[in-house]
Amino acid sequence: MKIPFKFILLTFLLTKIVCGKIAAQYSFQFKVIRNNIQSTYKLSTNQSMSWWVELENPKPVKFDPNYVDRENYNKEQLFKDFKGKSIYCDYKILQGSFYVTDRLDLFKWQLVDSIKNILGYECLMAKTSFRGRSFTAYYAPSLSISDGPWKFHGLPGAILYVTSYGDSEKYIMECTTIEKQNEDLRARYSLYLKNKPKNKEFQTWDNFKVSVDEYVNKYVKKIKSSHATDGDTGYTATIRVANFIEIFDPALQKTGISFDY
Repeated sequence: MKIPFKFILLTFLLTKIVCGKIAAQYSFQFKVIRNNIQSTYKLSTNQSMSWWVELENPKPVKFDPNYVDRENYNKEQLFKDFKGKSIYCDYKILQGSFYVTDRLDLFKWQLVDSIKNILGYECLMAKTSFRGRSFTAYYAPSLSISDGPWKFHGLPGAILYVTSYGDSEKYIMECTTIEKQNEDLRARYSLYLKNKPKNKEFQTWDNFKVSVDEYVNKYVKKIKSSHATDGDTGYTATIRVANFIEIFDPALQKTGISFDY
């Protein structure tokens, strides 16, 4: 008896679904505000990997006469490898680039009895503290993917909203659209690795903080030496970096580092 090809194909697909090998892949678009800077990001995620990528160059939320667009701006990317339980990303700090790997289980969440409707989904509240800031998140249990924007992860549903206020700073990640999408995330990750400078290796978070401190010291010495031939200028300079969600160097990120040259 000859079995019709359509029957064989249907049986194959049903088997794959039952075995859990076909994973729903979602694409979430987020509006992200870091103090007075706003940008748009996309989170593509499935059961094995997710990709967080910036879609546009950041712009001021309100007019800022001191804001200057960065030349050759590299849009932020971050990958979560669920099977390897790791996060891979990079940071651009004072013209330097650093590649960092993190554990996936970074967050200790406290579930809160509060409900918020986001894009028609009933979302529950959770809170956490992470690397110098406190965060409030809302997640949708009906979207059965334990993932969220940026490094956020580990709640029983997709995280659609995250906010942090404190020390005159604010960070907001708000989901604006959700759709199902098929994209080869492994290929995206391979391309990310291919474009990574060969002399740059992924560091742990603790080693990254040490590297930043060493880089800042060299950066300051370079500025001083560039003016050394002209003698002491008698000026004091302050360097400060802002709009990073994590605190990796309190002096550099909050008060700034001042030096004479």
